[in-house]
Amino acid sequence: HKPTPMTTHTLAFESLLDPSNEVRKAAEAAFHALRESEPALVCTQLVAGLAHGPQVRQLCAVLLRRYLPAMGPQISREMWEAVKAGLLQALAAEPDAAQRRKLCDAVGRLGAEFYVDGNWPELAQFISGACTAGEPAAHEAAITIVAHMAPALVEPDAWAQHGGPLTGMLVAALDNFAQPAVQGAALSALATLLRNAAEASEANKGKDEVRKAKAVVASMAHVLGKMLGVLEGAVNAGEAGRMLGVVQDISDVAGAAPRLFKMLLPQVLEGMAALATSPLAADVRVACAELLMTLAEGAPKMVAKLPQYGGRVLSVLVPMMVNLNPDASDWEEAEPDDGLDADDEEDEADRESSYAKEGLDRLCEAMDGEAIVELLLPQLQGMLGPQASWQQRHASLVAIAQVAEHGGPKLEPHLPALMNLAAA
Repeated sequence: HKPTPMTTHTLAFESLLDPSNEVRKAAEAAFHALRESEPALVCTQLVAGLAHGPQVRQLCAVLLRRYLPAMGPQISREMWEAVKAGLLQALAAEPDAAQRRKLCDAVGRLGAEFYVDGNWPELAQFISGACTAGEPAAHEAAITIVAHMAPALVEPDAWAQHGGPLTGMLVAALDNFAQPAVQGAALSALATLLRNAAEASEANKGKDEVRKAKAVVASMAHVLGKMLGVLEGAVNAGEAGRMLGVVQDISDVAGAAPRLFKMLLPQVLEGMAALATSPLAADVRVACAELLMTLAEGAPKMVAKLPQYGGRVLSVLVPMMVNLNPDASDWEEAEPDDGLDADDEEDEADRESSYAKEGLDRLCEAMDGEAIVELLLPQLQGMLGPQASWQQRHASLVAIAQVAEHGGPKLEPHLPALMNLAAA
């Protein structure tokens, strides 16, 4: 027998999870009708469902995140407090890490509505207690909740009340090298807060609002050095997976608030360039190069004030362009005859070379194209001669073609010599 769709008195979770489209759609329609007519019942049963099996717990967490904030005003204060308490109890008892993250999402969504106004003191106590109890899973959960509340927390009035303590809590977690999950959650939360604060400063129109929003961003500027310290720790430990995650989080900050990097720019340039030219995995090297490209595109005037910036980035991109698959037989055997097939997956080295080619064009767009050409030409010396490998010659020709439209006048006097080398 097919599971019975929901009645007006209960939520039949098995119907919402049924593989039959017909049964599931009927259950969904009944759920939405019940949500409108009996929100208190829906809220309490969804919270109660968090004690069921894995599939039901996952379903209830998703539905709570999506619909609970809108249903809250429709139920009694006493019932609402019971629902919030039930969420925190379920989160504290949840053994599965993936499901715990879904619950953090739901609690964070609700916290954004009530935490910043002081209307959920139990959540504040939960976060504070979890960050000091020495239990890694609870600590990570508390930090994840803070990340989900970021859009509300970075509002200037809310930040004035909560920003200092929360930033201090997250910075302390960055020093927890013994618990990578806690440290990673703190890094991600700080990046999320910075990104949301920077976006808010761009969205505000009034001068006073912009000033306040920028002050929120500036109040977190000191955490950037700590974030770079986490990367240094991952590098020293040789943990490539963690390196990639840290660089990506720092890149998020660079994309949203590149000017925060002003004082640390020489350090970031040299560190990222060194990692991008190291024997690490290609995805880590590309992520490091992308961080430098993000800064160049986001704050071109700032990076232009560092004379070595353009040349150092070129010293990353040019070797990447040379890093092609050495097995030319792949091209000889390819279909169609020209070796191009849209369905072929690029080799890791070829993907790195393609990224570098695009990066060279982006660098010329972001900075003075003619200046980039002048810096590039010396790096191509010896890469076009008859003794050079085919990968070097290929990379040189691609590089010249890529920058030609950006720095033609600087390139033109060198064309005869370059053509002679290319024809050799």
